[in-house]
Amino acid sequence: MKKFLIAVVIGATLFGCNTQVIPAPTPTVSEKPPTKPTKAAIANAPKSVGITCGPKGTSLSRTIVATDKTGVRLVVRNTTGKKRLLGYRVRPYGGGVESLGTIKPTNSKKSLIYALPPGEVNLRCGKTANSGLDKEVTLDIVN
Repeated sequence: MKKFLIAVVIGATLFGCNTQVIPAPTPTVSEKPPTKPTKAAIANAPKSVGITCGPKGTSLSRTIVATDKTGVRLVVRNTTGKKRLLGYRVRPYGGGVESLGTIKPTNSKKSLIYALPPGEVNLRCGKTANSGLDKEVTLDIVN
């Protein structure tokens, strides 16, 4: 009986007596919304932008791009010769919930459509989403 009780105590300790609840991550809300570009900049915004994960870091062909009802057109290229991911954080102009994600760069020159909302987008390439990260660059997505 003594061995049985010891086994029950050990089993309960290892398999389920832990009442600690780990909360799911929650999206962050921007403390201060980013400043929206001027009307003139929005009116002249191009329809696509190039983003390069290169040997010298993350670079943009332009710092502003217009979105339409289908999304935003991006040409995301990797010229490092190594596996890279492009991480992004979108901060909406009007404030609210930020969105995070990654895009796998290609070696194509063709633009692809991404469902990113208007806002200030911080971009940087890395070995993974959390390591070997380049310095951030900022892109404004406008509509």
